[in-house]
Amino acid sequence: MVKIAVAVKHVPEQGKVRVSKRTGKVVYDLAEGRMNPLGKKALEAALTLKTQDPNSEVVAISIGPPEAEPTLREALAMGADRAILVTDPLVVESDSLGIARTLAATVRAIDDVDIIMAGARTTDRYAGHVGPATAALLGWNIASHGRKLDLDGDEVRFEKVLTDGRVATLRVELPALLSVSDRAPKARHATSWGVHAAYTTGQFDTWTLDDLDIGEDQVGPSATVSSIQKVENVPDRERDTEVFDNTAD
Repeated sequence: MVKIAVAVKHVPEQGKVRVSKRTGKVVYDLAEGRMNPLGKKALEAALTLKTQDPNSEVVAISIGPPEAEPTLREALAMGADRAILVTDPLVVESDSLGIARTLAATVRAIDDVDIIMAGARTTDRYAGHVGPATAALLGWNIASHGRKLDLDGDEVRFEKVLTDGRVATLRVELPALLSVSDRAPKARHATSWGVHAAYTTGQFDTWTLDDLDIGEDQVGPSATVSSIQKVENVPDRERDTEVFDNTAD
């Protein structure tokens, strides 16, 4: 039996991110948000691993504002066994490191987690910081940008496509954090029965910092190590491309 935690972020719908003319910072509208697409693929990978070991448990975790609840309900409808929303004003104002600290503390609180699944990046920031930072905080192995995973005892066979197009298969010892790329299989759709169960019998918990072994000095604005000062639109430019058709020499 393995216990798999899946990090699923609630992100704005495409086109619902704007830049404030007054502050020059990004404003996120999460009222009509959705599950991060790569997070959904990570959940699919976790549910596929569960078919290899039916006794396994899949726990969906989202760290963010209360508006993230529909994303976790969708995770339950897709087949997750349990969902946990970690929401707190300080967490919502955290940077990537604060979120990673919160995710690591959540995994420790769940106990006996063998695998954390995540998307390699999110569509609202594209930073890709939280996964590696979480693995470092936990002292776990990490493998990123995978497209296929298989359980093999205390290891996972992790298949990924390298930048030159070659396919590599890694053997990753558990516990480990594994992230998936857009090459991972398409996520399943929730069934009507799954949606009904997600809102009636699904195990959904809401936690705050009080439920975690983490100090308030580790999250929030006072603990940030990075910040977005200003965001500007980059004007379109024409670029010249020259192709050399010859040998490397």
